[in-house]
Amino acid sequence: MQLQLLLKPHARNSEAKEAVRRICESLGIHLTAEGAVSASATVDDDQFNSLFGHAAGKNSASLSAPPLKVPDQLSDLVETISVPPSHIYMGPKLM
Repeated sequence: MQLQLLLKPHARNSEAKEAVRRICESLGIHLTAEGAVSASATVDDDQFNSLFGHAAGKNSASLSAPPLKVPDQLSDLVETISVPPSHIYMGPKLM
């Protein structure tokens, strides 16, 4: 399952991002990319259920789905965690 993490303003520096990475890894969340204010990650379905209290599914990625509860270990550094919706391709895929 793909995740997007929005970092809190005070956590948008290299030291805080490294702390987010370490905490995420300890929770079974694997960061795949980071930007200035956010990070992308993956988590397996069983760990998703363990962390967020429900099974991962299509509704988790809905545009109307609320953000997931941020685990306590990340709450000082991460504003929100959400499941990104599927992309809507406006033309032919280039892959």
